Amino acid sequence: MNQVDLRRIFAPDTSAIYDTVDVYRSIVLHDYVPALRLSKDTIDAHWNPDEEARECMEWLGDENHYLYALYDGGVMAGYTDYMLREDGEGELTGLFVRPKHRNRGYGLMLLGQAAAGLLALGCQTICVYNWSKSYSNSFYRKLGGVVTEKTRGELYGSMQEEDIFIFQLKGLLECPPSQS
Repeated sequence: MNQVDLRRIFAPDTSAIYDTVDVYRSIVLHDYVPALRLSKDTIDAHWNPDEEARECMEWLGDENHYLYALYDGGVMAGYTDYMLREDGEGELTGLFVRPKHRNRGYGLMLLGQAAAGLLALGCQTICVYNWSKSYSNSFYRKLGGVVTEKTRGELYGSMQEEDIFIFQLKGLLECPPSQS
């Protein structure tokens, strides 16, 4: 069994930032292309790993943003990013696990990190925006998530519907691992 390690990533760690970009691309191609009916050509036309990394480093320059990566045997298996919003509550801005590392409880571990981090900052709730047709909506529903609102957002030139989930942080930390 490989060693699993959860680490906070900071803006100067360019190698880790590019690893998160690679994880994200694996999700886009594996999940978003079929679920959101995007074409690989559309993704390729909009994809710029240097721009994705630059935006991530800029985002991490804000003291209210956090990025944690989970490594399995030294390889980044997934990551979560979250933020403290101006209203004092939390927002999960990303939770991604590479397809080949799924069904090992890593998503729940990453979500637990985000929930614990936000709870330590004084937050009581966490808001999650997720593409309505994304496979990961079932993950949030298994954890007791209910869509409280819907909105629309742009993803690679395509307008997509988003579901907005609100969770009580203490409830997320108490979720049994069997629900992952």
